[in-house]
Amino acid sequence: KRIGVQETVFHRGDIVTECAHSNVSILKDGVFYSHPNDEFILRGIAKTHMIQACYRLGITVMEKCFTLDDLRNADEIIVTSSSNFCLHACEVDGKPAGGKDPATLKAIQNEVLREYYAYTGKTTVID
Repeated sequence: KRIGVQETVFHRGDIVTECAHSNVSILKDGVFYSHPNDEFILRGIAKTHMIQACYRLGITVMEKCFTLDDLRNADEIIVTSSSNFCLHACEVDGKPAGGKDPATLKAIQNEVLREYYAYTGKTTVID
C-alpha cells in the first residue's frame, strides 16, 4: 500500500503461485490458466467458482504452472478472492499488462456474478 500497489504476486523462482491476499490466473489465447491446487498455494473458493464458470462457458481450463513472463504477456490477468470474485490486473511491476481479451474476461465475470446472484437471491454484491 505504501508504494501504491494493490496486490503482490508471489512466485517460486520463475513460477507464479498466488498473491498475498488472492489467487492469480491468466487468460492467453482463449485458455484460462491457473496454478494447480498443491502445497504451494491456498485453494481459493472464488478461483474454484471461476474455473466452474469457465467450464460452463466452454473456455478451456489448464490448471498448470505458468511463469512470470506468461503473466506479463497474458491477454488478461485475473485476481480472485472471497471479497473480489473476478478482478483484472492492468499492471505488473508498474508496466501495462493484460487488456487484450476484455470480452472473455467480461463473460467470465458475468457468469461468476450470475451464479452468485442465483445462489444468494441478491441483486448486487454490496447488499
